[in-house]
Amino acid sequence: MNDHSIELTSEEIFDSRSKRNFAEVYGCYANGHYRSAVVMLWSVVVTDILFKLEQLANAYSDKASQDILTAVSTAQSQNPKSPEWELTLIRDVQGKTELLDTSELIQLEQLQQLRHLSAHPVLTQGDLLFTPNRETVRAQIRNSLEAVLTKPPILGRKVFDHFTEDIAQLSQQSPDYSEISSYVEAKYLRQLAVPAIARIFRCLWRVTFKTTDSRADENRDINEQVLEVLFAKHGSYLSNQLAESRDYFSDISAAGGNLHMLSRFLRKYSQVYRLLTPAATVPISAFAGSSLENFAGCWFISDSPDTHLSQLVDRLNAGESISSETIASLCESLASSDSLSLIFDCGINLYFQSASYDEASNRFFDLLRPCLNHYSRERFEEFLSFCESSNNSQVFARSRVGRDHRIVRDVITRRFPVIDLNAYPGFLRSVV
Repeated sequence: MNDHSIELTSEEIFDSRSKRNFAEVYGCYANGHYRSAVVMLWSVVVTDILFKLEQLANAYSDKASQDILTAVSTAQSQNPKSPEWELTLIRDVQGKTELLDTSELIQLEQLQQLRHLSAHPVLTQGDLLFTPNRETVRAQIRNSLEAVLTKPPILGRKVFDHFTEDIAQLSQQSPDYSEISSYVEAKYLRQLAVPAIARIFRCLWRVTFKTTDSRADENRDINEQVLEVLFAKHGSYLSNQLAESRDYFSDISAAGGNLHMLSRFLRKYSQVYRLLTPAATVPISAFAGSSLENFAGCWFISDSPDTHLSQLVDRLNAGESISSETIASLCESLASSDSLSLIFDCGINLYFQSASYDEASNRFFDLLRPCLNHYSRERFEEFLSFCESSNNSQVFARSRVGRDHRIVRDVITRRFPVIDLNAYPGFLRSVV
């Protein structure tokens, strides 16, 4: 890491107080005051660790952090002039939290020794005061930035365990996707570096799509939504992780709701399907073939949405049916695709061909109503034209026709007020 890189990396220091303090370290280093830089660097590292422990103790009620702070306070009160607690501090942090690994502890112990020599110099054989060279100080600065200063405090505890516990508690409030996204963004994504987010994504993927115990079942729905949030934020980076660890991410379970949740994720991020191995794609294909509902939702298994929806339309025309929830999901995941027009046309045609009152009502609820907010002006005009030309009593003589068509009227009025409904008297009669 050269001087320019140090300057850039220092902008990533998590705590603003530490960033201000580090500016003094860099100023000493840049001006050749290497002894002063080392002495100040050790102080900045120690205080930054204390800042992190305080946040973990206060914001997350982390017991390990609370215990370490209590021990520091006790040591300082017993011997206010002794700095021995500083070395004990970093060793406790490495042993009781996840903020430091073993190699980072060794690096910081070396910094402490260098700081001791710089602050309390001894005469060498040449009767010169000890002074670290530029390369040594630069290496210590780099180590300190990477090991401590640029890390968010939340890495000081078991991130994934805390994360999943917190998300499980959030699920009890029945939040919608936007609320989940806002919560995860505010509490975690702003504090975590991308590699840490990738580690969470990797572990959460396994819990959501592989694990089959009761706790995983209970939280599978919100865990899948959180995976969507993480991928929405860092999709490019996570796609690379998927590509590099295809076997890991393809190791899924077909039990319970795992495949249902995985298909929901893949509907939103279909590019991930191409990154999986047959260990995952074969079970997913079998899941899609088990019912028309599953097939409809798994459009990502086909070469293109057009191909898949054409097959779906053929099966609908042949008499099979799917729920309004599945149609709504298709509209959401393929909102920007022209392929949806196939479903829209099919739904309108089947509705006006209904052979009974119940069939007409069910088709309106399942095939038309979920799509109305996605219809184009031309699609509404197609519907209105059918109202004028159709004389199917199973559609127009049923008790629910007025309620159903008023829903259509209200959407047209809101989205396309330029459509003159007076030009469609047959439709207007049906809404009375």
